[in-house]
Amino acid sequence: MASLSSLNLSNNGFHSAIPVEIMNLSILRILDLHLNNFTGGLPPIFGDGLSLSWYSYIDLSYNMFVGRIDNFANLGNMESLETLVLSNNCLGGSIPEYLGKLRQLRTLKVAKNGFAGSIPSGVINLVRLREFDVSYNKLTGKIPSHTTPFPASSFKGNSGLCDSPLPPCETA
Repeated sequence: MASLSSLNLSNNGFHSAIPVEIMNLSILRILDLHLNNFTGGLPPIFGDGLSLSWYSYIDLSYNMFVGRIDNFANLGNMESLETLVLSNNCLGGSIPEYLGKLRQLRTLKVAKNGFAGSIPSGVINLVRLREFDVSYNKLTGKIPSHTTPFPASSFKGNSGLCDSPLPPCETA
């Protein structure tokens, strides 16, 4: 199994934490575990330096993960990561600024979680970013100016967010 490069176990109803054995696959590039019932925090083993630079696609959406994605540890070292989907979980805390170091990132979807605070400017302004969805969280503040025209639906459901493409911020 050490040569397995793609693993899709989506929509299987798996329960409990992600097995550590999955994270030990040395050249895994694509990991799709969406639409299961995985629980607990995101696996900290992602941060242990195990060929993380090879991942290009990670989808852990529609599970029951809790906690902060800071625990995802060295995600900022995943230099080949193009897609990260963590939507529809119970994740919280802030959106880490280190996501702005993922220079190849084209898709970032963290909708329907409990993220709070502001959107880091470095994240929304990644040069290759084309899909961005932070809707239905608890985000606040002015949306940083950005060059890619993301639709208002990418930000809806965050009552504290304002500015383009949402209505302007109220001035005191």
